[in-house]
Amino acid sequence: MGFLAPGFLAGLLALGLPVYLHLLKQHRTTPRPFSSLMFFEKRTQSSIKHRRLKYLLLMALRLALLAFLVLAFANPLSAARRRLTLANG
Repeated sequence: MGFLAPGFLAGLLALGLPVYLHLLKQHRTTPRPFSSLMFFEKRTQSSIKHRRLKYLLLMALRLALLAFLVLAFANPLSAARRRLTLANG
């Protein structure tokens, strides 16, 4: 298997950018004093974990989409198709 435009494979390096942004955007909460918490709902830890999992799955989906886009632009060429292309000129 080869590629007609292997230069586009350098675009796979661009996959590091969303990962970097994800690590940069991690929310770090610091407790702040507040006079009354009686009007706020208690949040369960499971909903926070669910949101984090959803965020990670969304990031993985975006990375896969970018990888498929890069591979499509690189124009993959199977061995049989390569022989046909070389035979036709």
